[in-house]
Amino acid sequence: MKRLFVLLLVCSLCLSAVPVGTTATAASSDSYVSIDKVTVSPTPPTPGEEFTVFAAIRNLPNSSSNYNVQHAELRGGPGQNLTVHDETSVPGFVRPGERKYVRLTATIDDPGTYSLRLHVTGTNEAGERIHVQRTVEVQVGAERPQLSIDAADPVATADSTVNVTVANGLPSDARNVRVTVEGSDIAVENPRRVRSLLVSGSDETFDFTVRANSPGTHRVTAHLRYASGDGEQRTVTQHAMVNFSALSKRVTLDAKSAAEGSAVDVTLTNFGNVPVTNVVVSGESPNATLADVPIDEIDAGESKTVALNITRSETDGDIPVNVSATYEAGDATGAANTAVTIASNPGAIRLTGLEMEREDGKVHFSGSASNVGLTDANSVIVSVVPTEGVEPAHPNKEYFVGTVPSSDFVSFDVFADVDDSVSTVPLKVSFLVDGERRTYTVNVEYEVDDDAAATANQSSSGLLLPAAVGGVVVLVVGAIIVVAWRNSRDGT
Repeated sequence: MKRLFVLLLVCSLCLSAVPVGTTATAASSDSYVSIDKVTVSPTPPTPGEEFTVFAAIRNLPNSSSNYNVQHAELRGGPGQNLTVHDETSVPGFVRPGERKYVRLTATIDDPGTYSLRLHVTGTNEAGERIHVQRTVEVQVGAERPQLSIDAADPVATADSTVNVTVANGLPSDARNVRVTVEGSDIAVENPRRVRSLLVSGSDETFDFTVRANSPGTHRVTAHLRYASGDGEQRTVTQHAMVNFSALSKRVTLDAKSAAEGSAVDVTLTNFGNVPVTNVVVSGESPNATLADVPIDEIDAGESKTVALNITRSETDGDIPVNVSATYEAGDATGAANTAVTIASNPGAIRLTGLEMEREDGKVHFSGSASNVGLTDANSVIVSVVPTEGVEPAHPNKEYFVGTVPSSDFVSFDVFADVDDSVSTVPLKVSFLVDGERRTYTVNVEYEVDDDAAATANQSSSGLLLPAAVGGVVVLVVGAIIVVAWRNSRDGT
């Protein structure tokens, strides 16, 4: 009995050594982290309108660990047309008793009631994974104005135009309309437009000047804020992904002599994909001075021509000119160059030694095509211009003189049928200098030859007088014969 009693006593002492409550399991790490203070703005959003979900992530005061929140995500159910636009930067470590906030933006295209899920993940100090979630109820309204964003061939690092069209399909007018534009890595000049009214069933397009800092695809966001028919302030947000091309700048120059060697015509062509601005065209020569010419702007794909006037020339003959242009294209600068040789006194044809005479009822014009310039004149042609009372005639209606060397001349002959009522006969002179054809007209005075007419009249008068005298003599002789015949018959 003593042995049994001792055994029972030992067993009892051993059981009393085991501490009470050891069956409780350690609390889950997730149980110390919660999501609270969830709000949705605006409430309710309209279809397609961007809304924002705000939420606080809380680490309970009795937590024994800091929690590193690494990701927050908003999820929708199948077929809900939920589009998440922006996920907030993760708040990082949340200490016991502390709250950190997250913000997420999204749109839903169709009206209705939606149960979305806000998921938050991270780890505790021991590296254990945390995953908590919360249901977010969103009620989406039925109607809203429509926004569309359009950009025509935008180019990075240069001013481009973004058009935002607002279409008010609501049954009521939209008042106090305000449209703003912003973008990812994009600067917007004057980003706000306002209108007092946008009537029901109408639309309006607002243009904005934007400049992307780098080529590639950038998100452009348009916000519409307005007062609805019941006076409630509403907001609609629309996003568009816009591709900005890399800037391309290329301007070419073409120069040639002009104004008989007193200027240089310069044609600038913009082959780039942006307008060029603040253009300055200049010319340099060792023996001439040329005036600079500014140009405000040349659009992409267009050309402009300017004249560089020669204000001083120290030589006759050939003048070498270097032509250059500087310009700005977006945030870049550029330059173009070319060279041309011009003549300070280029070839020019003048008609000299003009003579006019009648031949077989035609008028014959002759003279010299004289080159009064210091370069050759090529393809020289002298011709009669048909006008009222004047017609070119054979054998030479026009005369091809050909090449006339500098300070030289070549003769020409042309013919015309001319009425006596005509006072001038036009002769056209055409020639080539430096590859450019030049044409002008000379009016040659025409007069009837008075000496020839007088001679003709005198000839006629000289013939009539002898004829008259002869007639008188014949009559006198006839009378004498008749009288003599009568006397013979009478015997006298």
